[in-house]
Amino acid sequence: MSLLTVYLHLGVVLTFCVVYVYTIECPDAFVSHQGVCYKEFGILANWNEAKTYCEAYGADLATVANDRDQTFLSGYLQRLSSSYFNSGIFWLGGSDQASEGTWIWDKSQQQITYTKWKTGEPNNAGKGENCLTMSFSDNFLWNDNNCAHKYNFICEVRSSDFSTVVG
Repeated sequence: MSLLTVYLHLGVVLTFCVVYVYTIECPDAFVSHQGVCYKEFGILANWNEAKTYCEAYGADLATVANDRDQTFLSGYLQRLSSSYFNSGIFWLGGSDQASEGTWIWDKSQQQITYTKWKTGEPNNAGKGENCLTMSFSDNFLWNDNNCAHKYNFICEVRSSDFSTVVG
């Protein structure tokens, strides 16, 4: 916000307040939440393919930083028909591929501090579950899954990458 002062010939001083409105724009078919744009994909891909697909959109596999993000994503997916999705399971951007049991977000390479694991997870069943999922059947709680399996996925991109100023 800035102030603009205008002096008129009659000695009257007018002060205007100029407000800048920042619109949150997202790429087509993405939805906005808390400055982040999300999109679910109903196609099947393994974790690395999903990551590459997101990158083609200038995005990354989704991260979940807190309860607000978790609630938003689960609500967003619940509003969609589960029959639209081939698996109903969605890749997120976390994995413990680098070090078993140490879960990191791929985008930031930071350790995951907020979690919403399903009871008994992560369990590394079969010694090969290293990538993070959420699903309709688990009420969108988290599970570790085999990165080679083909699931749906959620991409995110910061809306600041698409913001414009309207004055």
